[in-house]
Order: sequence, then C-alpha cells, then structure tokens
Amino acid sequence: MARGQQKQIYLFSGLLQCGECGGSITLVGGRAKISRSEYGCALHAQRGDSVCKNNLRVQRQQIEERLLAGLQDKVLREEFIDYVICRLEEEIRQRHETFESGLKALRDEKQQIETELRRLVEMIAVGNTSSTVMAAITAREARLREIMNQVIEPGPGSLQEKLGELRRFAVSRLMRLRGLVANPPAIHKARALLAEQIGKFTLERVEENGKVSFKANGNIDFFGEEALTRVGGAGGQTCTMLPQAMFFVDLAA
Repeated sequence: MARGQQKQIYLFSGLLQCGECGGSITLVGGRAKISRSEYGCALHAQRGDSVCKNNLRVQRQQIEERLLAGLQDKVLREEFIDYVICRLEEEIRQRHETFESGLKALRDEKQQIETELRRLVEMIAVGNTSSTVMAAITAREARLREIMNQVIEPGPGSLQEKLGELRRFAVSRLMRLRGLVANPPAIHKARALLAEQIGKFTLERVEENGKVSFKANGNIDFFGEEALTRVGGAGGQTCTMLPQAMFFVDLAA
C-alpha cells in the first residue's frame, strides 16, 4: 500500500458472506471507480468454479443501497422488536406452564427434605455428630438449593415488567443503529454496531423471472449480553431462550 494511502472501509466491509461456499463477498472488480466497483464471491474470483460456482457480481452501490433500505424498512423498526418480544413472552409462558405441571412433585420433595433435615438436626442436638449424619445433612441441603433454584418468579406482572425492560433496551439499541447508518460520517461506528448486533449477512444467489440477484439473510440480536445480565429472566431461563430474529432482504431490482 502506497505511503499515506488508507484502505477504504464501507458500511458492509467484511460483513458479507457467500451463501454457496461460505466465503467472503468482497469487492472483486472495478475498485478504482465507485460507480463500477462490484461485490462478488472472493473464492470464485480467485479460484473459479472448482471452489465456488457463484459467479454473480453486483455493483457495490446497488447492494449497499438496497440492503440498507431493506434493513431500515423491514428490520430496524419497533414493530420488529414487538414481534420478537411476543415470541419471547409466548416461549416463557409455555415453559412456565410446563414447569407448573411438575411443581407439585417438587413441593412434595421439598417438604420431605425439610422434614428429614429437622430430624437430622435433632439427632445432632442429642449428641449424634457422626460423619454419616453430617453427610446426610449436606446432601439434603444441596438438593434443597437445587429445588429452590428451579422456582419461577411468580405472577404475570413480574414477567411483563421484565419484558418491558427488555423492549426499552432493545429500542434504545435500534434507535442508535438507525441514527448511525443514516449518518455517513459515522460509517466506522455504524459498521461496528452492525457487526455486534447482526454479524454476517449471508447473500444467497437467487433467480426470479429470468433475473439473477442476491437475497440477504441474517440474524439480529436486539438485546445483547448487557441486557441479559441486568434483566435476568423468569425462572432464570431467559438467557437461554432469547431469540435472535431472522430477516430476509431481497436485493433484486
């Protein structure tokens, strides 16, 4: 690279991958002129059909404009967040119902363990401090903690409060991303946020009505680790069930 020359960074630099081979979609032609620069599969450009048969090339400006417009129109909207929140609420309620069906058995076991613990403590009070008694107490206390950790926080109000907090956090992230992608001088920050919340966009080669183009798909994370740490979840399970919303954007003309 010549002295003083800097690598040009675009909004989707390093974030596009080929749906056929999994390789990177990069600028493979016309780099010198913006109007003629094209995105294509890097592996096909370098090694041909023997590695990847995806020979499609699309103008950089065309892909970027349509992908950005598709994100703003279909994905970066509060309605999309509401859809994800509804899915999450439904999943939590289903798990809650499943848990409730087995709750009686857990309560019965908890009551039995507490009765056994009282008897074991009484044995210690009368002078029986054998290792067998102490081990029995330790085992039952451990099982009692396991049961208590499985108890779901009561009431739909608690659930609604947590979902509301998650939604507010997601909307704040969405508004920040919308603001950055609409502001050209902030391209580095916008790209970093896209990488954090979406990661890779997979471009699938599609043919419709005799025209060949790309269709982009990916998963967007509206919540992030920070929200999961602060909010937690019903029954401690939200961290394992929060959905990443899948999206599709048609890049055809």
